[in-house]
Amino acid sequence: EDKIINRLKRLEGQIRGLEKLVVNEFDCEKVIIQFKAAKSALEGAFAEFLNMNLEGCLRSRDEKKMKKLVEILTKK
Repeated sequence: EDKIINRLKRLEGQIRGLEKLVVNEFDCEKVIIQFKAAKSALEGAFAEFLNMNLEGCLRSRDEKKMKKLVEILTKK
């Protein structure tokens, strides 16, 4: 859990920095790079969360809950 919280705190800092870039109208290339970095960081935190918790989420054997989780995970 601490690992995920640390990732999310770093991501929060990245988002604040990205907000400053957008507000101050920095170079488009820098903004795009930071958006991609933040997206990648969020995906990494999500993957870490799934790695640590998915088994527990599915352990209940509640078919309705499992179906909903699969729907959420596969929704685009």
